[in-house]
Amino acid sequence: MPKGIPYKTEEERLEARRAASRKSQAKWRAENPDYNAKYYAKNKEKLNAASRKWQAENRERIRIYNAQYRIENKEKNKEKSNASSARYRAKNKEICNTRSAQWRAKNKEEVQAYKAQYRAERKANNPNCTYKITCVPAEKSYVGMTTVSFEQRKYQHLFHLKTKIHPNLELQAAYDEHGEESLKFEVLREFPPETSRKQMLEYEEEDIIQVIAEDKKIYNNLTSPSADKYFYERKDSQDN
Repeated sequence: MPKGIPYKTEEERLEARRAASRKSQAKWRAENPDYNAKYYAKNKEKLNAASRKWQAENRERIRIYNAQYRIENKEKNKEKSNASSARYRAKNKEICNTRSAQWRAKNKEEVQAYKAQYRAERKANNPNCTYKITCVPAEKSYVGMTTVSFEQRKYQHLFHLKTKIHPNLELQAAYDEHGEESLKFEVLREFPPETSRKQMLEYEEEDIIQVIAEDKKIYNNLTSPSADKYFYERKDSQDN
């Protein structure tokens, strides 16, 4: 500590002493990097006993601190937890798959009940709808209907286009030429979840007629039974 330096307050003098002490400790730690590891190895049982005693005497304090920490670091902890889980699953894939299969087999009824509840909630929260996919550069559209969620139907279309198995060959060709960014997805009309598939097909036909009436080009096959309509009608049946 420098001598002869006047301090305005006692707190200022103490802070200067603390700063000098921290500097001295940092220098010592830099010169003795293995000291803590050696000390812990030598006094492991003693330190662990002291730690357990302190935790037992301060359970409530620890509980409050942990709860506050989780609240303040919710997103950070979630990211760390997800990353840790992903690393474990990648390293122990076969073990995880085996445990998952065993759990599903043991809780078959619970799994089925959960799936039924999930489908019912999804159905209630996602109305049936008719929709339109427009290839903007080609100025041509595809009209469809779905009794599952619009987002799920959009995902199905994009998956089949990306993997080149889309049943509508003209829409597939447009995607191959212009790419995903050229497609515009939009909901035309929404209907209650209890609307039947037969009614939805009628509404789809009405929207196709409306698009044609607006003198716009369309990808839907109007001259023969539509393979893509059958394909996605079958997908709806499987998803419900």
